[in-house]
Amino acid sequence: MSKKLLEVYGSLSREERKQLKQFVQFSSPTVSKEAQALFNFLYDNYTKKVFVPTEAFKFLFKARAYDHLVYRRTASDLLKAIERFLIHNELKKDNDSAQLYLAKAYRKRKLPKHFESTIKAAKKRKEKEHLAIQDYYFNLCMSQEANLQKDSERDPSLKTNLEKMGENLDIFFVVNKLKQLCAKQSYKNVLSEVAELHFEEEVLNFVHQHQLLNVPLISLYYHTYKMQTEGDKNYFIQVKTAIENYSSALTINELKDFYLWCINFCIKSANQGDKSYYDELFDIYVAAIENKALIEHKKLSAYTYKNIITLGLRNGHNTWVESFIEQYHSFLDIEFRADFYNYAKAKSAYVKTELKQATIWLDKVNTKDIFTTIDVRVMQCKINYELGRFELLEYMLDNLKQYLKRQKLKLYHKKIYNNFIKALIRILNLNGSITKTEKLRDIITKEHQIAEKKWLLEQL
Repeated sequence: MSKKLLEVYGSLSREERKQLKQFVQFSSPTVSKEAQALFNFLYDNYTKKVFVPTEAFKFLFKARAYDHLVYRRTASDLLKAIERFLIHNELKKDNDSAQLYLAKAYRKRKLPKHFESTIKAAKKRKEKEHLAIQDYYFNLCMSQEANLQKDSERDPSLKTNLEKMGENLDIFFVVNKLKQLCAKQSYKNVLSEVAELHFEEEVLNFVHQHQLLNVPLISLYYHTYKMQTEGDKNYFIQVKTAIENYSSALTINELKDFYLWCINFCIKSANQGDKSYYDELFDIYVAAIENKALIEHKKLSAYTYKNIITLGLRNGHNTWVESFIEQYHSFLDIEFRADFYNYAKAKSAYVKTELKQATIWLDKVNTKDIFTTIDVRVMQCKINYELGRFELLEYMLDNLKQYLKRQKLKLYHKKIYNNFIKALIRILNLNGSITKTEKLRDIITKEHQIAEKKWLLEQL
């Protein structure tokens, strides 16, 4: 029980722990004094690396000898309180479900006016939204079922709207099935793994037969799936436009899914040779950042931060990138914050040809992340070449080569960086030969698996 308690508590953000503290204090009649004291000890002393139950027990019971059963019971009481807190938080976010539970409670207590006003208010609130979230149709179906039960109690012979309830349940099923299909296709495109899902063709045909593309959320999932499976830019544009139009009505998790699917589609299309998708990719990233879809628990992935900066500089959005670097580095996990910030500043300085300043920033990067380390060393090689420090460059190229040998990388990654090393060494040995230069230019141009291809060709 102690392990489970620590895992659950450790998953909470700093803000959630503050909220939990208030919740435990507010719920004091239902939380034992020992469990409250254990929470206070956790709040003040918890770290991911070390937690000693005997120290917690000593804090709780002073001079009493350590009793593991007593500690387990106290930990269990606190875990139950944290679970109630998690349920409370989820219900706060899911107002539809909360309203339905309230309506059912009123119906059980035979308070028809309260029941009807609750159902009416829930429907009215959802009708104001441009696009219903996926669970809305299930909740609507459940509210109709509640109405059905209420009407039956009033008059068993009363005609019921079973057909409408069935339609909403169909929509709920189709939406969730299309979501599964999109997720499956995304995994297939990125990881080359295929999960077997049933009723794929049946659902797609059902959408057309029953004209369900008129339902905005179904249309969005359907066109996302078509974008993934057929690679047609027209589908991508439809999805992008729909996200722009309905972003305010989608949940953060739904937005995140759609943005990530679009990001993966753009990356795949760009890698296949259509460089126009780099602009589309940047637009998607910017929209996702503005809508806070890529920020979870006030955290932004360090790799997303790095990708956005690299892409923005590649596309020439230097001023926007400089602002982004400063505005969002505080959202990075503390473990990565300094290194990824320093790398970003180096990248920005390099693009502005402030090579010595870029070197200063690179010297501050001391990350354990393999790909960022490689990127740092590649940039150092480029800077030393451009500054004419050829002896140092040769040393750094050999250093990079040895580093690649030591790392457990996919063959593809090793190949693109080793090809960069070989090409730059050959550039150093051209000695002004036009024949050798043209031959090398041809080799680099035809080589698809090579890092910094554009930069290498610019040096010839």
